[in-house]
Formats: sequence, C-alpha cells, structure tokens
Amino acid sequence: MSLADLHSRYSQVDEALQEYLERFVAADSAWLLLQTLLTGARRRKQVERLPADAGLRWLDAGAGFGALAFDAACSAPREVVVVDVDRQMLEAGAHIRDRLRERGVLQGDVTFVEADIMDLPFSADSFAVVSARFLFQHLTRPIDAAHEVARVLQSGGYAYVVDVDDQFAVTYPPSDAYDRLSAAFCALQAARGGDRFVGRKLAHLLGSAGLSIREATADAAACAAPDLPDDLARTFALLRLDQARADMHAHGILDAGEFDRLRADFAADRAALRFQSNAEVIVIGQKPTAG
Repeated sequence: MSLADLHSRYSQVDEALQEYLERFVAADSAWLLLQTLLTGARRRKQVERLPADAGLRWLDAGAGFGALAFDAACSAPREVVVVDVDRQMLEAGAHIRDRLRERGVLQGDVTFVEADIMDLPFSADSFAVVSARFLFQHLTRPIDAAHEVARVLQSGGYAYVVDVDDQFAVTYPPSDAYDRLSAAFCALQAARGGDRFVGRKLAHLLGSAGLSIREATADAAACAAPDLPDDLARTFALLRLDQARADMHAHGILDAGEFDRLRADFAADRAALRFQSNAEVIVIGQKPTAG
C-alpha cells in the first residue's frame, strides 16, 4: 500500500469519527471523541514504534471509540478485537466500524467485545499484540491487568501501552484556575482508584508480569502560541472538566460554586503567548519465546 493510500484511509477514519461526534455523541461524552480526533496524528506516529512484523491478530483493551483499532485495520489485513467495559462505547465503535466497512476503508476487520482487562475472555497465547492506551491510569489493580496482558500474548508477542504522567505537564505563564482544576481532576482520579502518574510505573508493571521491556520512552510535545477563544485544546479541557464536575462535588474535592468560579476564570484567561508541554509514556514489552 502506498503512503498516500494509507493517509487517505486514515482521513476517512477521522471523517467517520467526526460524523459520529456531530450526529450522535452526548455532551458528557463529547470530550473523549474530541480528544481522539485532536490526537490522531500523534497516535499514529507512536504506534510505528512497534516492529513491522508484530503480527496480524491484535487485542486493543479499553479502546474507547476504537480509533487505534481502526488505524491498525487500515494499515494491514489485521484482525483486531476491541474490549471495553462500556457497552455504549462498544456500540458506538461498532457503528463507526460499519460505516468504514461500507466505504471499503479497512483492510482487515474489527470486532467489539464487552469485557474487563482484569478477566479477559480469551485463551492464553491468543494475540500477537495487546495494546492499551490511557487505560492503566483508570485501573485500581494495574498489576493484575499487566498479568492478563501477558497471559493472552503469544510467545514473542508485544504489549504496547501508552499512558499519562502529569509530572511532565508544564504551562507558562501559569493559570492558577487551571492548575487548581487540574489538581482537582487528579484527586478525583485517585478517589476513583486511578493514577495520573502511572506512566512512570508502566515498565515496572509489564516487567513484573514477565515481559521483557523492549522500549520505554516519553513522547514529548510542546508549543508556544497565543490563547484564542476558539482553541480546540481549551475546548477539550473544558468539556473534560465539565464531565467531572458532579463527581468532584460528590467526593468533596470541589463544591459546585468553587468549580464554576474556577471554570469561568480559566475560560476567560488569555495570554498573548503561552508555552505548554506534556509527554505520554510509551512502553513496549515482549513475551519471551517458548523454550
């Protein structure tokens, strides 16, 4: 397949995701699909770190709307199984998959299965690749998930895990309102049993599950640009915070009045030039070959 053909297929994936966002997505879920669209180029560049001969049967765990699975099935005749605990996400992904099938975008195919990464309904040695993007930050027992990933991997297969570590997030000039909202969001994730600093732990988790670590790196991104009213990254941040507002109040992290004041301050805050950086941690583990 030519590079131009592959990019055309990727563009059609983005178009199908955009169509779904505009037609079907409820307000409290829009932030996740918007994030998926904003990070498409970065997601596709990161997955190129996997060896070209990684295999054609993939499992994508906690896959959201299925974007990585669609990318994988566009670029080769792969059979990709998507698992998630959210039935609505799976139904959305299947709807988008059907549109891509109709348009002949996929070289392989994508199947959606309701399942928990802690208890996968697959036999040992089932997949050449198991991927998990931004899933481990939500898990209360990430070491158990790492062992399940290792169990279903074939001998010589690859685990491909990407997640956040908020230690890498830097903004200047700082926004006090956004810093306080971000700290509240981090506290909420911890209250739910998650971890916004899990990135630094991924290699240890996969290694403890018996995988050899082939790569552990931080994919950094930085920019310096003026704050604009229609900035998509700010829109995404506000949508994500709005979705968490009720839970922050329920967990005693921020009451509704304080949240609304901070949100208004952040929405109105403008800098002529603002520097921002972050990094996503990427870890590739390999299951030792038998014998």
